[in-house]
Amino acid sequence: MYIDIKEENDEVSMPNEVVRPKAANDCVAVAQNCLHHTKNRMRRRDEPEPSIGEVRMDAEILVADPLAHADGKADVSLKLHSARVRDMSSYNAYLPANLPLSFIAGEASLVGDLHFEPKGAQGELLLVADGVRVALDEQEVSGTLRVDLLVRNGSAEEMRFDITGSSLALDDFRVIGKIGSARTPSWHARLQLERTEVLWQKPMHLDMAAGISIKDTRPFVALLGNVRGEHGWIDNLLTVEDLGGHLKLVLDGKSAVLSDSLLGSERISVGVKGRADAENREGMVYVRWHDLTGALELQGEEQHFHIGGARARFDAYAPGKTTLASRRSGRRKQDSAALPKGETGKRAAPRARIGDAPPPTDTGSAPEVAPPARENPFLDEE
Repeated sequence: MYIDIKEENDEVSMPNEVVRPKAANDCVAVAQNCLHHTKNRMRRRDEPEPSIGEVRMDAEILVADPLAHADGKADVSLKLHSARVRDMSSYNAYLPANLPLSFIAGEASLVGDLHFEPKGAQGELLLVADGVRVALDEQEVSGTLRVDLLVRNGSAEEMRFDITGSSLALDDFRVIGKIGSARTPSWHARLQLERTEVLWQKPMHLDMAAGISIKDTRPFVALLGNVRGEHGWIDNLLTVEDLGGHLKLVLDGKSAVLSDSLLGSERISVGVKGRADAENREGMVYVRWHDLTGALELQGEEQHFHIGGARARFDAYAPGKTTLASRRSGRRKQDSAALPKGETGKRAAPRARIGDAPPPTDTGSAPEVAPPARENPFLDEE
């Protein structure tokens, strides 16, 4: 049986011709009750208050046999004309504890077209947040966030979806921190999701591989603020723009593991790895300027900078599987190969070569061009 339930002026009605009038009346009563309780709002069952309001949506539900009472399965099509995310910080509940990233404030608009059936899911969803504010460790990032979500397959019952081909764009962003501030509003970045699956629950599970392109290295160099004065060549990383690379990120609900992230060109490379859970945060930042390299190990509030064998350290570090070298050895000061405090500028360059491992494995590591775009119906439409 198929019934097209229409909503007009906060009332629902059914067409003149129906197959089973009594069942149709029951469906209308259910729809009327849903309309009364939603009042143009959308929320999950586990949310005390709706996080999405101002909803304009068409819903089409196809039930094979509503009187069978077998398992309640149905085909559902949702056409979301418009909606408003009232506070982006409501999405923090989907992030693992102790993750060095969280939403501070901001609103967003939503449009989409989704179709769910017992054995699959497809559709598109577009989220645009202007002026969103994000806390990134000791920095605050603000700008425009655009998420073009492409659902290729999945299960609405399990809330597990294949979102390969989706994209995330950051535009007109400002990065402001206690150290290494970057105040110009023109920074941008783009993630093009390759093989990616998400389990949409609190906290969410995510297995993502993506191509990434960024305008420049300012957010990464900001993490090196405590050592930039001792190694003047690090500031040269800021002179190169339009970098491309890749990353791999896994969220399992309890922890976040950035197992691989490397961007660069022939002249420079920047890499980040790390792991965060409710009890601990650790990571490593790798930088290269021509044949000068360095690796910053981060363990809680402690930092250790190494210029000896930096690339080998970075390659050997597997977050969640191996421990940081400085943690194993119990060192609490900078690597003995680092410059004494006060030696800055050009004098840092020759000292950086002492004991450094040869860089045969780092010959650019990533192309200068941005990663190729994946097919996404939203990307070519404004």
